[in-house]
Amino acid sequence: MLRHIFAAILVILLCMTSPRAEEVEGASARERVEYLHAAILKVMIDAKNLGYTGRYDELEPTVRQSYDLPLITKLSIGRYWKDLETQDKVKLVDAVTRLTIATYAARFKGYSGQNFEVFDEETTEADVVVIKSRLNRTDNEPVQFDYVLRNSDDGWHIVDVFLDGKYSELATRRSEYTGVIGRSGVDDLLDTIEEKISFLRDDSVRQ
Repeated sequence: MLRHIFAAILVILLCMTSPRAEEVEGASARERVEYLHAAILKVMIDAKNLGYTGRYDELEPTVRQSYDLPLITKLSIGRYWKDLETQDKVKLVDAVTRLTIATYAARFKGYSGQNFEVFDEETTEADVVVIKSRLNRTDNEPVQFDYVLRNSDDGWHIVDVFLDGKYSELATRRSEYTGVIGRSGVDDLLDTIEEKISFLRDDSVRQ
């Protein structure tokens, strides 16, 4: 199953223009992931003092730099993307970006000795690299995060994350978003994303 999901993502990415390796500067794929991990660990350690809003503000620049959020949004909308008005595309990229940051701010809200570890790297033929990592926990089994990164004009950026090495966030979003937009249009999809952001914020604040 995992192999088929990876294959599907690679087919999508192969259809896009990729820059030559010598035209790309900046962090390597592994460094990009480790940079994200360092930012997450920092807010985890100071999570209580920062609160949800502080964690969001601290993580925002790192998440924006680490992910190719316009591409993720486009892939999540699928075949409906080409028919959208430019203003709706801008709104969707903004909403998906804020949801991604909100998810991190709500998910990583405490620290009890955890650490991130990159343990493998797989390179493909399509300027795509899979960085395999795990979050080691002192009180439970590790959680595996496999990051799919694509080489673009300004370097390596994350385009998908596989939780526990098998659950694709991009595939989950694509299934949900195309279903909503297909049934009731882009405005309802934007409302759905905004509701998720509000829930993450409110639930984290309550805790």
